[in-house]
Amino acid sequence: MGLSILVVQSGDKRILRLEGRLDDQTAPSLAKELDSCLLMHYRKILLDMTGIEDISEKGMQALLLETNKFKEARGCLGLSNASDPLMKKLMTAGFHRDLLIFSDERTAMKAMSS
Repeated sequence: MGLSILVVQSGDKRILRLEGRLDDQTAPSLAKELDSCLLMHYRKILLDMTGIEDISEKGMQALLLETNKFKEARGCLGLSNASDPLMKKLMTAGFHRDLLIFSDERTAMKAMSS
């Protein structure tokens, strides 16, 4: 299974609803979509991870790289609704220190508004 990305506009923020796997084969398509958001001057992006079944090391690296690009552009890239197994992988890898991770979309949207 690949990765599907549904883009939803919410005020000055974009929500990317992800479904499938974030791995070596699909990470480039997410990176391309996020780079496109930056080019179009969208600086507040939330990745809804509800539909993500699994994430590989390459997928996590892509998230970290894109997070750094958003920080450099004075933007905000956050994650929400990660499953327990996904959260465990991110925590074990130490990515929780670099990524903005929110328990749910409502909390994320409120935090990203300030």
